[in-house]
Amino acid sequence: STNEKYDDLYLYLNKFITTTINFQKNLSEIKQKKILISDYDNTFHVYYDSLLENKVEFKYKNNFYDENNIIDRVNKFRINNLFCINTGRSYDSLKRVSPDLSYDFLICNNGAEIYDSQDNLINYECMNIGDIKLINQYNFNQICEVKKYYPKNVYVEDKMLAVSIKCTNKSYFDELVDYFSNNLIETKCYYLFPRIRLVNNKINKNSAIELLIKRNYIFKDNIYVIGDDDNDLPMLKNYNSATMKWCSSNIEKLNLKKYDNIVDYINYIEGK
Repeated sequence: STNEKYDDLYLYLNKFITTTINFQKNLSEIKQKKILISDYDNTFHVYYDSLLENKVEFKYKNNFYDENNIIDRVNKFRINNLFCINTGRSYDSLKRVSPDLSYDFLICNNGAEIYDSQDNLINYECMNIGDIKLINQYNFNQICEVKKYYPKNVYVEDKMLAVSIKCTNKSYFDELVDYFSNNLIETKCYYLFPRIRLVNNKINKNSAIELLIKRNYIFKDNIYVIGDDDNDLPMLKNYNSATMKWCSSNIEKLNLKKYDNIVDYINYIEGK
């Protein structure tokens, strides 16, 4: 009947208006929140022993911040703000080394996969199918340790996100770097002896952040990032940025403020 149609229309409009109001409210709340996006290795978690071996000077050499202390500080920061780990590690690798770490977003494999605070997969970017076939057909020497990474709970061959290769034979390592650098179509070959990392060349740590911005999860003016190595460069060039005292030579050129622990950077952000 006509009255039933009007009732249905009323219910639909009421639901639409309520959803819109809630969305605007959430959007307004998000705009008020700062977000810290941190690299993991030697930024969030610092390997101080190896730094000491390399004679790196840092403030807390007699009073190290262990990861539990840092996690506590991050949890306090998250009461009014947001926190994200942005790492070259795979999801499984990050969970293995830091199972108690909480976050609002988790970016893994140099931007190839993004998770929310409940580890729900928000987005993933696979490697080129032709490149995946070429990698799978390559006859790796047994001296290599090869690991292939997929999105959480997705183990379909053409959904491959990244490949990690460990090769301790320098001449064969150089051969692998040369082959994959020159024969893959849409795959970036990151390498630092004895490890090689293959990942989609259309994505990086910053492209993942841009996707979060595009979907209104976060706002650009509120983003603070910190990292120490070359794979952090794309994000360090685009936001409020800082680095670590042992950063790479390419990051040195950005003339960013340097820290020897992430806690001091959190204190700085909260003080702004």
